[in-house]
Amino acid sequence: AVTGVQTWLFRSLSTAAGATYTLTITNSAVAAADMVFASVAFGTATTGMPVVTRVTPGSNSITIIVQNIHASAALNGTIVISFLVAKA
Repeated sequence: AVTGVQTWLFRSLSTAAGATYTLTITNSAVAAADMVFASVAFGTATTGMPVVTRVTPGSNSITIIVQNIHASAALNGTIVISFLVAKA
């Protein structure tokens, strides 16, 4: 069963080129065996190139790692992360 899509909008990030940002979400509906799919998009940011590099479900939590893969530009604003949980 799918628990639905949730979206998180973040305050201004200034993640440097090549650097990562780690987000841990507490959610009692998530189990370690669940599958979690995540995507990232610009909110107010106009530079950088954010990509989801790892999604790790845990017992009551999800850890999502976003990396700015741009060669030289830092992120300069908010990003939006959306995720979907598929129950094991």
